[in-house]
Amino acid sequence: MTTITTYTNYIPPVLFHHQWSKTLSKDIYTRYWTTDYRCIGPSVDSLVTALTEGMTRRELHSMKKHLPVAIYNLLVASRSQNTAVITPLGNNPFTIPAHFKASPGGLGKAFCLLTREGFATQEKGFKGSGFLTGLPTITFPNTERLLSHLNLDRTHIESDPKSDCLILKDVKKRPIKIKSKKKAAPYRKATEELQKRMRTHKWTYQDSEGITHIIPNEALKVKRVFNNGSFNQGGRFYFPAQNIEKGCRKTILIDGYPTEELDFVAMHLHMAYHLEGKQYQGEDPYCIPDYEDHRELIKTIAQCCLNCENLGQVKRAVREYHPKAKHVSEAVEAFLAQHKTINLLNHDGLALQHLDSKVVTQILSLTDVPFLPIHDSFIIPSHQQGEFLEAMVLAYVLVMKSSSPYTTKDSSAVIRRERDRKVLYPAAQGIKVINNVMSAGSTVVSTVDASGATVSRTAGYVQ
Repeated sequence: MTTITTYTNYIPPVLFHHQWSKTLSKDIYTRYWTTDYRCIGPSVDSLVTALTEGMTRRELHSMKKHLPVAIYNLLVASRSQNTAVITPLGNNPFTIPAHFKASPGGLGKAFCLLTREGFATQEKGFKGSGFLTGLPTITFPNTERLLSHLNLDRTHIESDPKSDCLILKDVKKRPIKIKSKKKAAPYRKATEELQKRMRTHKWTYQDSEGITHIIPNEALKVKRVFNNGSFNQGGRFYFPAQNIEKGCRKTILIDGYPTEELDFVAMHLHMAYHLEGKQYQGEDPYCIPDYEDHRELIKTIAQCCLNCENLGQVKRAVREYHPKAKHVSEAVEAFLAQHKTINLLNHDGLALQHLDSKVVTQILSLTDVPFLPIHDSFIIPSHQQGEFLEAMVLAYVLVMKSSSPYTTKDSSAVIRRERDRKVLYPAAQGIKVINNVMSAGSTVVSTVDASGATVSRTAGYVQ
């Protein structure tokens, strides 16, 4: 195992936790525990030795494995204000990939030990009324005490090279063993290809204080998460660099060049229409009469409609995300009325995630342009946005066998909305369709490189 990067260069991935924020009456952010990484260094060893003094041999063996992993989780959480680690407690009678031979149960005990010794504080989880799901136990780092015992200049993050890039979960969201290597192979290939492409280039960004940071390779370590024991559910690409604050993304440079962020507008909504063989006829599916100034609320309603089982669950979920919003029920009804030509509640959000991950995979085979994917958006070099934009549209067409939704950089000179199943692309530098793009996924495309030479290849990867 090799030391990857210093702690101070790492990027903490965090998410806003609506339920705990409501419970504690303040903004709470969380990051999920991981056994992929641990902290190493003289001060870490000293702290572990002090905490394990007097333990039995069995306890000592377990804590020496789990405490460095728990310390890593707390240190990364300490980088962001009001951020806690979702904590595993109790025994976990299910199979989980053993990274550093650390188990969820042992990690939970390490968090409890650090809490007892004053290095952290815990909020116990509970099943409260008014929530769709129970609240998990979370652990907040006691940053001042933790840092007083660690020398960060000599503390490093170590990654387990044996950790799998694919995570398969069962219906209860518990990690399970991947039994079929053959089925997993194409997904693992695409994951490794994306990671290799990103790591081939130098990425930097500026934080809110204007300080420039190099995005380390460890923040470009890609994983894909599949759900319900199936490779057709989920499968999105995840890596820590996706969690750079949205306001800082525009400062990202690749090899010193400025970048643009391109995205599909309302991608899952358009997919829902196309899966039913229909085309949304308006300009903006999020523009609902009387709710033009509530775009974020409407976007939340759209996601809840695609991920909830019934109308009542949609309304409860929206109220959780927007507790101060008024007329939620009316807004939900207005949104469904705007999209009455399709049955949104019949669509599966995880199946749509699988489709958007296939679009990313297809883009990998269509262009050599480096990019950072953030699910339905892509950070790319500004000077290559024309070529990449065409690859985005073609990838969507190949996956969905339908027209592509508008992108944020759309213009009639570059992309024309396809309504009669004839796909139009400019003949300038970029990708040109030679065979009919509505045929099977063996479409031959040509790429014109910087020297003007034409390189032909087959569009592949889509499973």
